[in-house]
Amino acid sequence: MRPEVEQELAHTLLVELLAYQFASPVRWIETQDVILAEQRTERIVEIGPADTLGGMARRTIASKYEAYDAATSVQRQILCYSKDAKEIYYDVDPVEEEPEPEAAPAGA
Repeated sequence: MRPEVEQELAHTLLVELLAYQFASPVRWIETQDVILAEQRTERIVEIGPADTLGGMARRTIASKYEAYDAATSVQRQILCYSKDAKEIYYDVDPVEEEPEPEAAPAGA
């Protein structure tokens, strides 16, 4: 599948899921179980002004999934768009390379 098609499908899915979430009662515990256990998601990005759901997810991971993650070598990232935009977009500051030390003259 072409990246453009995948991106369009992901956008449509996100919009539909958000619309369903707004129109339905909150079932956050079941939602977390699907995201964290069934799908074994490693990178979660909260899109919004505050890190509300991300904070809840961190507490759930610490209390319910920490041992499971350690046993299965799962490393999770919980990111919030308002705080972690650089990391979300993989926009890291370049690391300056140190110049290599000059070799001493052979006859010294």
